[in-house]
Amino acid sequence: MRLSNENITIELLNLDNCDFKSYMKWMNNWDIVKYTSSKFRVYDIESLHNYINDMNNSKNDYLFGIFYKNKHIGNLKIGSINYINRNCYLGLIIGKKKYFGKGIATKSISLGVEFAFNYLGLFKVKSGMYECNQSSYKAFLNNDFIEIGRYKKDFLFNSKRYDVILLEKINKTIEN
Repeated sequence: MRLSNENITIELLNLDNCDFKSYMKWMNNWDIVKYTSSKFRVYDIESLHNYINDMNNSKNDYLFGIFYKNKHIGNLKIGSINYINRNCYLGLIIGKKKYFGKGIATKSISLGVEFAFNYLGLFKVKSGMYECNQSSYKAFLNNDFIEIGRYKKDFLFNSKRYDVILLEKINKTIEN
């Protein structure tokens, strides 16, 4: 499965198209993962290989590589798919700072939503982020996600508490 938008492509990540050395560097770089649930883990090639295999064998998760001009620069996950309620969670990571602020996350989210709505037939895509991650928040708002709530002061970062923001986007082309 491959979807494209200008110079951005998301493609199901596998052992052949993954740049494992770069991926490992991102996942062990505090500045890249500080707003993710992965921030306290240490990754090696084997753990990333196992993660990709687990995602590829899952019936409820899809892991896409984000490719900019054919270079693997990040990942996007459509996960925790609930086929009964027809919803999922979307999360992403851009692995190199030089690609921050270029609209890549916004375009990647758009492609992820397209996959969830048009290929999986889902009714809703959900996401969440820490209040201090304003770039991620803006990328989701740019894709017409709406803020539905917050867990107040739920995230401790650099000795300060931040809200966790909850967002969703509903597929307006289907009723239920």
